[in-house]
Amino acid sequence: MPKFGKTAKILIGLLAGIAFGLFFGESCSILQPFSDAFIKILQITVLPFIAINLIFGLGNMRGEEARTIVIKGGAILLLFWAFSAITVAIMRLALPNLARASFFATTEPTQAAGFSLIEILIPYNPFHSLAEGLLPSIVVFCLLLGFAMIGIKKKKVLMSSLNILSLALAKMSSSIQSIIPIGIFVVVANTTGTLTMDRLLELQVFLITSVGFCMLLAFFALPLLISSVTPFSYRELLSMSSGAVILGATTANDFITLPLIMKGVQYLFHSKEKMSASPKR
Repeated sequence: MPKFGKTAKILIGLLAGIAFGLFFGESCSILQPFSDAFIKILQITVLPFIAINLIFGLGNMRGEEARTIVIKGGAILLLFWAFSAITVAIMRLALPNLARASFFATTEPTQAAGFSLIEILIPYNPFHSLAEGLLPSIVVFCLLLGFAMIGIKKKKVLMSSLNILSLALAKMSSSIQSIIPIGIFVVVANTTGTLTMDRLLELQVFLITSVGFCMLLAFFALPLLISSVTPFSYRELLSMSSGAVILGATTANDFITLPLIMKGVQYLFHSKEKMSASPKR
């Protein structure tokens, strides 16, 4: 039997889901509960994985390393924020300026829920942020705690415990990620089977514009931008991120792709370390 990589399995699940949905049509609506369950399962380890690894990684650093990360990492982060803002502005200009939402949807526009930037960014109650899944405030809290632990001498026991938790969560996340091809098959089959032709025609301008911009960003602009500020090549970045890109595109949920991205980044750094440590002939 041929051995397929993770990205190849995800692509097989995607194509099989499209074929299944087109063949069985509305009957695929029975897959909706399984599709929702798949999204929830992938979210199990995301927040603990991010929080523990941020605290563990920053807490083990020295002061000089932390300052370097703040300066260089902050500059790169500002670059990506500016790039993202420009991209969103260009995508907005590509869509027609209509007062009603009927061009993209059959329902009338509704009033958006309240948005509080302070609540999202400031972790005034870290437990509330964890319960509500407010990722920006969780990251801010973990960064503050991680930087505060730099220079504390009596932290070996805590760092050892965090390392064990990180390894356990990584193992748990790897086990959960093994069902991604099956989950993508279920999600895509349900979406393809329940999407009517009228609905597709209503969304065609939005879909074509969004898919075009997302493909341009995912496969050209962002890998080239990242390769220009990191030691990784365009091919390495594309190979690492392709699975996460397909997962996020098919599920419309970028939150669940974070463990997959973090695992890919760790793999890239470990590969570079092995290459630099191997003797040159």
